[in-house]
Amino acid sequence: MTGVCAYNDETELAGASREAGLSVPGQLAVIGCDDLSAARLAAPPLSTVIFDLEAAGRQAARTVLQSLDGRAAEAPPEVSDPRLLIRSSG
Repeated sequence: MTGVCAYNDETELAGASREAGLSVPGQLAVIGCDDLSAARLAAPPLSTVIFDLEAAGRQAARTVLQSLDGRAAEAPPEVSDPRLLIRSSG
């Protein structure tokens, strides 16, 4: 079986696999990233990777502010606690 990991849930929900004429999960397993509410309602429900977007955004903002102040930016932390939420899409 072939699988695809989309950039995010919205990209996959836009229907790239349907436009290609592939059945999910029969011919193609798909997974998104960010667990949009619509992912649960898709047919079939979309598997997704979940991580703390708010924490990543805070770190990005700190890095920009440090740079604007002329300070060396801290090394970014690893994405915290990524989890795979398996649903019917693959």
